[in-house]
Amino acid sequence: MAGGPPAGWYPDPNDPSLARYWDGKAWTEFTGPRDERPPMALPPKGTPGTTPPPTGDARPQSIDPPRRLGTIAWWAYAVLGFAVVANLVDIPLSLAYADKVQTQIDAHSLTYQQAVDAEDTFAIGSVLYLVSAIAGAVGFLVWWYRAYSNLPGLTGQALRFGRGWSIGGWFVPILSLWRPKQIANDIWRGADPAARGNSAWTSLDVSPLVHWWWALFLLNGFLGGLAGGLLSSDPVLSNSVTGPLLQPPAHISSQADLRQEHAAAIAFAISAVAEVIAAVVAIVFVRRVSDRQDLVLADPGVEEAAT
Repeated sequence: MAGGPPAGWYPDPNDPSLARYWDGKAWTEFTGPRDERPPMALPPKGTPGTTPPPTGDARPQSIDPPRRLGTIAWWAYAVLGFAVVANLVDIPLSLAYADKVQTQIDAHSLTYQQAVDAEDTFAIGSVLYLVSAIAGAVGFLVWWYRAYSNLPGLTGQALRFGRGWSIGGWFVPILSLWRPKQIANDIWRGADPAARGNSAWTSLDVSPLVHWWWALFLLNGFLGGLAGGLLSSDPVLSNSVTGPLLQPPAHISSQADLRQEHAAAIAFAISAVAEVIAAVVAIVFVRRVSDRQDLVLADPGVEEAAT
């Protein structure tokens, strides 16, 4: 993936009155006067402060000008809020299922219908958890992509990573453990007033909020994976109920099966708690970044510089 915008003329990060040629990888020595009106003559040879630019229009270009995040942020708030509600519902459902499994471990006193009802109720919570996770991820990534795409217009500098990485970085094994965090750091830094025209903007400070958000995201992913790994694909609870009027199941659940199912239910409840906290912190992160970027974009000079 490319590391920045396509080759072309962009505002000179060191001198706003000039345009400087970006070759697709780095800034070149070629400069020209900044003129946004078509078309313009090249500077005469020897003009102080300029060098003849390569053939082409030396007007600054912008493939995707920065846009305010206020409206799109509300979509992120909505889906993340739905994740909070869904997980708040899932917590008692998971704990209730764990209680039924524990009852069967201790006394084997459940009827077959009680066991099936407990499994069905737990399944409803699991579906809510999955739907909220997918909706939250999609809504958040739409906002995330736009926030990252705004950075060249906010900073006047090229992106450290191509825009495709803002989505692809979440799905590449191993790399997904740190690439989204690097992009989150840049999203935060890009709205810093000190980032404008600063070639060292990627070394600016990052709020502890970003670190906490990422730590909670990783913790939630670990807990969710652990819970999913413990949960059996078989109906363990109902398979543990036997009786003269019941057809014996193909596999009668053992005490070990029931203990693992109980651990899975508890793990799902803990994961749901972590998901609630992570979603709330993500909402705060989206709000803070959106406010910071929109505050910078409220300056007419920033949007005009990117067009």
